[in-house]
Amino acid sequence: MITDNAIWNEVFKYTFYFSTGSEEDFVDEYNDIADDEEKEATGRSGYCLSDNASEYVYLYIKSVKDLGAVSHEVFHAVSTCLSHRGITPQSEDGEETYAYMVEWLTNRILEVNNGS
Repeated sequence: MITDNAIWNEVFKYTFYFSTGSEEDFVDEYNDIADDEEKEATGRSGYCLSDNASEYVYLYIKSVKDLGAVSHEVFHAVSTCLSHRGITPQSEDGEETYAYMVEWLTNRILEVNNGS
């Protein structure tokens, strides 16, 4: 069973959809964005554009207890969000923006997972 949660970022007007559960269930439920070739992945993330032209990033993490996988997927999600806003780590204040965004999204995922 997949558990989905929407995390909205007011500053960048971006939604992050965070999912946990089995890889098989994720692929079954999200076959339009899931790549079957990555069956052994501990997580995934990617950019999507909805039918109503809303941008969002999805994150799938098999287990939030795997903090390495959480940080890995959060980095990809933040990179996607910020690059679509013209912010790179090399831009002025870019590195600090990335760091704060990684911290913010990691904390939201941990809060959602812990039911806070």
